[in-house]
Formats: sequence, structure tokens, C-alpha cells
Amino acid sequence: MPKISLKLNEKSIQEAIRQVEAYKANLQSKTMELQKKVVEGVADMVYDKFNGKVYDDILDEGLGVPDVNVWQDPEKGRVWVKGMEAVFVEFGAGVHHNRSTTYPLPRPPGISDIGKYGTGRGKQDIWVFTDASGQKHYTHGTPASMPMYLTAKYMATAIPDIARGVFADD
Repeated sequence: MPKISLKLNEKSIQEAIRQVEAYKANLQSKTMELQKKVVEGVADMVYDKFNGKVYDDILDEGLGVPDVNVWQDPEKGRVWVKGMEAVFVEFGAGVHHNRSTTYPLPRPPGISDIGKYGTGRGKQDIWVFTDASGQKHYTHGTPASMPMYLTAKYMATAIPDIARGVFADD
């Protein structure tokens, strides 16, 4: 915060109040700019990390592209991904790619351990599944790519640099 000097008279006190209000407005603006840059950075990284990932690796045709969503208001911002394939890309499916991969955080409720999803066929090296249209797919499963985890881990270290850039002139 810049230094404010004042004398004990009405004009000087009013000027100090004006400077504090200007600083407060600038701080709010910079805070929103920081939030916007962080949310945009997260969204870009998540999109890049999901882009091109497929969970049907043998046919290499993919079964859908995860949908990256961004929402911001003056108090907070969110980035989320929806689509069933997003879970497979994040946590992995099947033992072929994930025998020694352990996700670094506890799995959320409803996310099965590797090889246990559905009927548990992921315990096999290769298996067949049928998509919603009735088409059969052969697969080894999906490696745990962890786009959300890796983005959060990176951003935790990048936010101080982003903040320094936003608040550099203060």
C-alpha cells in the first residue's frame, strides 16, 4: 500500500480518505483481474490436457470430448469438466495402463478403483464394451492422465507469479 501523508486539517484528511478509497477500488479491480487470469489459465490448461485424450485407445476413435466449462462472478470463479469420459481420462481405467499408477489423492465417492468399474472387466489386459449405440469396442482402458490434478498442482505454484504480475505497479 502506498504511504499516505496528511496533516490534521479537514482538507488533508479528505484527501487521505480519497486516496484510501482510490486504493480500495484499485485493489478490488486487481483482485478481479487476478481471479480472471487464474480461472482462464486453469481453463486453458485443463482444455489442453484433455484435448486429444481418448479412452478407447485401440480403435483410437474416442467416445466423446470432455466439455470444459468456466463460470466467474465478482466473488469466485470455477472451472469444471463434464462428460463420462472425463472421469476415465482423469483417473484411468483398466490395469493395462495403470498397473503401477496410483492417483495421488483419495478417489472421490463413486469413482471405482482401477479395474473395478462396471463389471470389473478392467482387471483384464483387454476387454470389449458396448457403447450407447450398441457398437462394440475393444480396449486396453485408459492411462490416468490426471489433467485436473496436474493443473491444480501447477497453478498452486504459479498463482504467486500471476499475482506479482497483476499487482506489479502497486
